[in-house]
Amino acid sequence: MKTGFRLVAALCAGLILAGCWDGIVLTGLELVTAAAFDAAPAGAMRVTLSIVLPASLQSPTGGGTGASTNSPATATVSAEGGTLEEAVSALALQLPGHIFWGHTRVILIGAGLATRGIAPVVDFLMRSRATRLSTDMVVTRGLAASVLTASPAYRTPGSDALFDALRRRFVARAPVYEVAQSLVTPTSGILIPEVEVSQPSPPAGGPSGGGGSGTTGSSTTPTGFAVAGAGAFQGGRLRDWLTQSQVRGALWLLGRTLESVVRLDAPNGVVVSVKLTGARFNRDAIRLPGGEAAIQVQVDAQDALTQVDAGSPPLGSAKYLLLLSHLLDTRIRQQADAALSLARTDGVDFLGFGRLMAEYQPVFWQRVHTDWPATFPEVPVVLQVRSHVRTTGNLVNLP
Repeated sequence: MKTGFRLVAALCAGLILAGCWDGIVLTGLELVTAAAFDAAPAGAMRVTLSIVLPASLQSPTGGGTGASTNSPATATVSAEGGTLEEAVSALALQLPGHIFWGHTRVILIGAGLATRGIAPVVDFLMRSRATRLSTDMVVTRGLAASVLTASPAYRTPGSDALFDALRRRFVARAPVYEVAQSLVTPTSGILIPEVEVSQPSPPAGGPSGGGGSGTTGSSTTPTGFAVAGAGAFQGGRLRDWLTQSQVRGALWLLGRTLESVVRLDAPNGVVVSVKLTGARFNRDAIRLPGGEAAIQVQVDAQDALTQVDAGSPPLGSAKYLLLLSHLLDTRIRQQADAALSLARTDGVDFLGFGRLMAEYQPVFWQRVHTDWPATFPEVPVVLQVRSHVRTTGNLVNLP
């Protein structure tokens, strides 16, 4: 018995002292912070990686001999191949270390590849043992590589700034594992956020800023990333683009919300801003009185009036707050109807209604699932919205 315990202890000690993981020595790695995948001519693929430059990430205390504070945090490298694997192999020949995907925060897909199909990219990411399945995927209308190469010169990697932009905004985030689920479920679509590099507005004095030579480049330097909307995917292929307003409508129908501010135009030239502070959702597949299967979505939103942008509304009146609540109800319905109309027109179920039918109306689903989402436009959708706007915040003119 003692001999057995000693053998187990020796084996455990050997594993601890081995000092490696998955057969890869954790030195000399090329850390990928973001990856861009684009279509190339003749069915080929181009891969662009944002690689961390360790010398630029010196200690905040100033220790070490790192690069200056103006040095970029990352460098980009690109390669093309007949397949994705060939492109990645060509990248590996350009880099001195082993490409490590475990730190990748964002995967960017160009419009050309999105139209052709993103299944090879998702398959590659799912088979990579180092990939984090929670990594965000985004799509851009142009070349995905242009987002990496034109991104602002942040002290930290630009991928971190893009990740923060996705996290803070009212967007439909698409991690790798959810995109993979949509591929293995032919009846399900998915929304992937659309991003672009935002440019500063020209100064009032003209392109040169009203003085100087106008060649400093400050007016052309990108200021950050903008989440412009989303791409609707079915079967791993881009089918259509959604505006920011349509994305918000889709999120209401999906039962997903993030903190956001909505401006409302009230009577008599009054404009107010309300902030979403909480929402409850209920999504279900029901039977209407006539026996027809339908989707029901209930939204109960709590909102805080945070600012009066124009006019002098009677905020002390409970009746007026009910009016604002009604206006917000109307806005939510308009956004949801716009998203639903696009989904029906394109025949893309990025709202997950097929899964609701399969779960709550299995008999109906057995009859229509082979033709879904082609039969999706025929299914009634019942939307019930109830908003409650209340006065709060540090407004001078609030009672």
